[in-house]
Amino acid sequence: MNFQQDPEMERQIVRKLDRHLLPLLGILYLFSYLDRVNIGNARLFGLEEAVHLSNDQYNIALASFFLAYCLFELPSNWMLVRLGPRTWIPLLMFLWGGVSLALAWVTNFTGLVVARFALGTAEAGFVPGVLFYLTLFYKRSEHSFRMAIFLCFNILAGAFGGLLAAGISQLAGKWNLQGWQWIFILEAIPTLLLAVLTWFIMTPSPMEAKFLTEEERIYATNRIIVDSDVVPTVEASWRQTRSALTDVRVYLICLGSMLLHLPSAGVVMFLPSLIADMGFKATTAQLLTVPPYMVAACVSLLVPWWSDRLGIRGYFAIFIPMVSVVGFSLLAFAPWTWLRYLAVTFALCGMVPTSSILTSWLTNNCIGNAKRATALAMMISAGSLAGMAGTQVYRPDDAPRYQRGHIVMAISICCFILNALVLRTMLSRENHRRDNNQTKGLRLLQFMSEGHLNDLGDMHPNFRYTL
Repeated sequence: MNFQQDPEMERQIVRKLDRHLLPLLGILYLFSYLDRVNIGNARLFGLEEAVHLSNDQYNIALASFFLAYCLFELPSNWMLVRLGPRTWIPLLMFLWGGVSLALAWVTNFTGLVVARFALGTAEAGFVPGVLFYLTLFYKRSEHSFRMAIFLCFNILAGAFGGLLAAGISQLAGKWNLQGWQWIFILEAIPTLLLAVLTWFIMTPSPMEAKFLTEEERIYATNRIIVDSDVVPTVEASWRQTRSALTDVRVYLICLGSMLLHLPSAGVVMFLPSLIADMGFKATTAQLLTVPPYMVAACVSLLVPWWSDRLGIRGYFAIFIPMVSVVGFSLLAFAPWTWLRYLAVTFALCGMVPTSSILTSWLTNNCIGNAKRATALAMMISAGSLAGMAGTQVYRPDDAPRYQRGHIVMAISICCFILNALVLRTMLSRENHRRDNNQTKGLRLLQFMSEGHLNDLGDMHPNFRYTL
């Protein structure tokens, strides 16, 4: 392809993409995350008593969400590839917004489990779908920071959710509704409204971006093709899908996602309770969830930005999670309340930016729309499966210190670090092998069909993995 780079135009295009795509997607994720985790806030304001739940039944209700999330992630991304983000993502939003609204009127354990399972089914395709959508507009070297901005909104949701729940709970008794019911209602309505808005304003691809000039649309499209040999349209390819399903590197990323999301899901779902069990009242505990989330949000932007600047993923995935190991160790063994509260911040600051690094590491090294969409669904599905287990780690009989749970979380992060080291070593060796066999690899291409060549993606002899 005859493509002449223009740094000034590229900067201008990226600024426009950031301005038009990221705020909308971030706000959508904020409300997605609120609808997912607001059950933790509702618990503190009477949900368990109203629905007559035991502690074990509450944990089962949490797990039902992650079970559905895991089961429907991959099918949902296949639908995304076929229908396109502009159709599929707003539809998912409308479905989960409706389910979240219905949660306000559950009356028993069975109803709660069914509703949470339905919520997980609807939300399953949103995050991998949006992450895939971002790769249609941004070069590989731009992935980590943009994904961090998007994923950062779940941290803001954690902080905002605590403040919002504390305020909404004051409506208890209005219209004969309890505080926990108001939490579900007032956090679901914006999702339904945003679903309709997104249907009209979401941009399907760079070539259809109305906020770009004709010249900019052509340049934005070509820069993605040149960067990763991928045409930025959502087309299904069985070869690429099969490549994702048989790639050991994808499975190592999936294992890393499981090891990272087990502690992450456990902490997020139980954070208000963990802080409350340090000796704080319910409303105070909600407010005290805000500072750790805000610090983690800042760190989750700084680390991926640094990673993009250096073009490195592996070392960040190895060293940043060590902060979480320190945090969980302090939570397990520190004798002072203030130090255990500080340790919550350490735990979040090690996990949150690592999630963005791991995701961009995957998208950087999976070339081809179908492979990338499939691999993203596999990774997040694996993380959801571990998240389901993570909701069971903090057991009621371990309160108020939850020492056993914190130790399990620390061990999981240590295993993640080891897995990242193995993956980086494998990718480095493969790059060296391709450097040494470049001529032989290119000769083999002469015997391949054009369709097969287009589907090679990251298996192409010219491709080098991001380390």
